[in-house]
Amino acid sequence: MPNRYAGMSVVDLEEMRAEITEALEEARERETAELAEKLRALAPRGVDVQAWVAGALGKRAPRKAREPNDAPQKPRARGVLPPMYENPHNASQTWSGKGPRPAWFTDALAEGYDEPSMRIPYADEDQRDAEHH
Repeated sequence: MPNRYAGMSVVDLEEMRAEITEALEEARERETAELAEKLRALAPRGVDVQAWVAGALGKRAPRKAREPNDAPQKPRARGVLPPMYENPHNASQTWSGKGPRPAWFTDALAEGYDEPSMRIPYADEDQRDAEHH
């Protein structure tokens, strides 16, 4: 297939690219507005069209832009989990049982210890739950 642009100068090609880019943006805006109108007509009353479409596509709706006066949200505080297991060779090394297993835990299993034997004994489980929740 012959290249119909081969004889054009760089300046002419750049101008053509700018015109095409502008035409594409205008076409996208026009078609997006047309589609939005069609969706508004089809969407159940009182439904946020963006959220409705995002849900239908299995995606999250775009977040609402924050107003300049909105205070930034604080990150959620996550509590420290209480230890549930301790190293049989060094009681200062503990693990909550959540997340990846520490090396000492894996090593102890390889040595023949089992999970119940490394579990930290608590006199009163309810007291433990009350202290850490």
